[in-house]
Amino acid sequence: MSTAAEAKEAGSKAWAESKFSDAADHFSTAIEHAKSANDRDLLKVLYSNRSACYLKLGQTSPALLDANSCLGYDSTWPKGLTRKGDALMALKRWDDAQEVFEALLRLSPEDAGIKRKLDQVRASLLQQERSNPFSVPQAQSRLGCEPFSFEDRMSTVHSYLRLAIIAFGAGYMIPWSAISRPCHMMFLLCAVVHYVWFLLNKHGRPAFTRQYAQLLLPDTCTQLLFLAVMQFAAHSYYLAMMPILLGELGQGAPFFVKKISESNPDVMEKAIATVTQYMPQALGITAEQYASMPEGTKWTIFRTMVSYCMLQVWEFLEFLDFLLCDKEQKQSKSKSSVDDVFSPELSELCASAGRSSTTYITFVCGN
Repeated sequence: MSTAAEAKEAGSKAWAESKFSDAADHFSTAIEHAKSANDRDLLKVLYSNRSACYLKLGQTSPALLDANSCLGYDSTWPKGLTRKGDALMALKRWDDAQEVFEALLRLSPEDAGIKRKLDQVRASLLQQERSNPFSVPQAQSRLGCEPFSFEDRMSTVHSYLRLAIIAFGAGYMIPWSAISRPCHMMFLLCAVVHYVWFLLNKHGRPAFTRQYAQLLLPDTCTQLLFLAVMQFAAHSYYLAMMPILLGELGQGAPFFVKKISESNPDVMEKAIATVTQYMPQALGITAEQYASMPEGTKWTIFRTMVSYCMLQVWEFLEFLDFLLCDKEQKQSKSKSSVDDVFSPELSELCASAGRSSTTYITFVCGN
């Protein structure tokens, strides 16, 4: 333990002398020794200190990783939250930074430094919205509309597209080709427009820059957009539509919950009490830690869990389809269930590239 303490002291001395690279190296050495001793209190301090060093060196992603590691040992430690907020600001992830500093402000309501940083984040968010011509406030300004309330947002074109995706997805299930085929095409068209509009609203005008690609490519909507476009070259098949359909049902969960709470408040109070009781156990945290989470974080976790349940439903439907198909089809599906979804032309193209359609769909759908 003395070695960890000595390395920590050397890192603090290097920090005071503005030798941030040396300080990070000393803190890394201290972390290795502290891990051997399993000293959680020391580890959270060391990760916090190294995060600050990385931020001074301009290494924003490692700084955020260390801040998250720090919070893994104590999720409500103000200094760890401050490190995470600073790293998110450096990465210009203003929405996430706002959530962190709002949580910090609830822990320390009188802290002037936190208030100043929160004001800076909100100003950056406002500037980002003004510079993005596709954002909702800018569109309202051009159209002369008043700001939207939560209920009004469900009346926007974006929300109508989501409802159209669900409606056309349901219409495709009708066993009549005169209805199901047009519904399939409209389903894909609405999905493409929906995701393109969402990505423009979220990331702004397309730009051939590395920073824009880093924002765009990991986005789930980019993967779903690619999946929708790929289906134009495929035979219509309901399992290929399910990731989009079930995903939109999951994303609409907050609106449906709000409407249910307005019509049946007693039912919603019992449901919320049940979720509050069991959610901390499902996440492996204490009830106090769950209660201190920002509401936005709770909704993100809820949507993630709903989407996971939807994925399980999709896998069950695929398994059920495998059981109900003919013997010859079963042999074909056991070879490549995804290849059967796509047209022969696409399968030949994939084969000529030395890959199967399964490889491309796995890439599109992600984990």
